[in-house]
Amino acid sequence: MKSLPEHPHWDHLRQQAKELLRDLRTAHPEAMQRLQEFAPQLAGAPRIALHDAQHILAREYGFATWTELKSEVAARMVARADLEMQRLAFAGWAIGRGFNRARPKDAALLWARAGTSLRQDPWLACAAGDLATVQAKLAEPGWGNAPGGPLNAPPLVMASHSALLHHPDHESGIRAVVEAL
Repeated sequence: MKSLPEHPHWDHLRQQAKELLRDLRTAHPEAMQRLQEFAPQLAGAPRIALHDAQHILAREYGFATWTELKSEVAARMVARADLEMQRLAFAGWAIGRGFNRARPKDAALLWARAGTSLRQDPWLACAAGDLATVQAKLAEPGWGNAPGGPLNAPPLVMASHSALLHHPDHESGIRAVVEAL
């Protein structure tokens, strides 16, 4: 099984998938062996599509799906970013923003790997269900109604609009945060 580089680049992975697709369509022996090992159900398929090559590549790296591989690459990229970028990414993935849908799995992964700097943001703690951080901030008069954080939203909005409410690791914490607010 391949392992992702420490700093994977998304364009490189996409290029690998395209090259694998080309090799599969020309029945290159190494590509056919990869197909047999990671997607035997596709052997003998009349046509191999890009999503099939992406699936094989994801499986080679130890992920069940291309989407899971993409999430891991995104999480690693954000982890290398500065704190403000991490805050924006977490808020966007937890709540969604504009035309971008929430990505609760990515938000949960980022929160799980986050350093203390990210976890100390009380507005993000509302979206993640970190009751201890929220309770500490509630000791400050007026904070419970004050907009702030990367989305400039009040704490209750961050908690009640969090897509992490449906994530098993965060659901009870978010409910507790809403009750505390």
